[in-house]
Amino acid sequence: MQKLYRIESVEKLHDFFQIGGPKNPLISIISNMEIAGFSADEDAFSCDLYVIALKENLKSSCVYGRSVYDFDDGTMIFTAPGQIVSGPMQIEDDLRGFTLCFHPDLIRASHLSSTIDTYDFFSYKVNEALHLSEGEKGKIKGFVANIKEEIERASDDLALELAVGNLELILNYSRRFQARQFSTRAAQYSCILRDFETYLTDYFQTDQQLVYGIPTLEMCGKAMNMSGKYLSSLLKFETGKGLVDHIHDFVVERGKNHLVNSDQSVGEVAYLLGFNYHQHFSYLFKRKTGTSPKEFRMQYGQAS
Repeated sequence: MQKLYRIESVEKLHDFFQIGGPKNPLISIISNMEIAGFSADEDAFSCDLYVIALKENLKSSCVYGRSVYDFDDGTMIFTAPGQIVSGPMQIEDDLRGFTLCFHPDLIRASHLSSTIDTYDFFSYKVNEALHLSEGEKGKIKGFVANIKEEIERASDDLALELAVGNLELILNYSRRFQARQFSTRAAQYSCILRDFETYLTDYFQTDQQLVYGIPTLEMCGKAMNMSGKYLSSLLKFETGKGLVDHIHDFVVERGKNHLVNSDQSVGEVAYLLGFNYHQHFSYLFKRKTGTSPKEFRMQYGQAS
């Protein structure tokens, strides 16, 4: 049986790395030099914290999901609570950078609590990490220095509020840097977009929707050998629409063809498209086209 080590708090993370206790129970910044040379034999690790790490001068590898990733210089990695990282863990002696971790309770009462799920990079695979330029690294390190200073102001009531503000700046700048990375890899990603369109076409032409339903974020990501969230971010950068919108548009277009070129009922069309309930198809169709399936058929095709 796989041995899973669970890290439930900032304090337990410090205990795991065998370093001194955190200055604040909800947030900590660990210099990677403090944990250089650390090793652990556990098969896998689960952490209940958000973790933002800048890895510099690290040539280790780990398995994340089904992907093996070799870290290289200037790489930022984001993980959300509950994600599993496979081990064992071995960190090189010359590790640089930082590991910023915080408990969800830190942002519970802040604006960030309602927006953190929009930062899709917390769900990316490790091999979809953000690679920073020297200038970008300097910007991020500046915000981290601000957070560290505020953590040490234990008697200041605004300290955590200002720390969260700088944390949000890190996330927003990381979103900007991620867009820059998409832009510089546009030629590479254009092939992925074509492959995704081919995947959707093949999926429906081979009637997989009758067995598995409408393809999900996770299914599409797996088919493209990446996380669904990363594929969605890539699509949104290139086309202005995320993955779910692309799937829905594709399904609605196929629905239009069925409605115009057949005498199948709306329920039968919905079934052929992979819907369990025709009401869901009708709702999506009207949201996308402004008319119901029956109204569309009356206007452009055969009356049912």
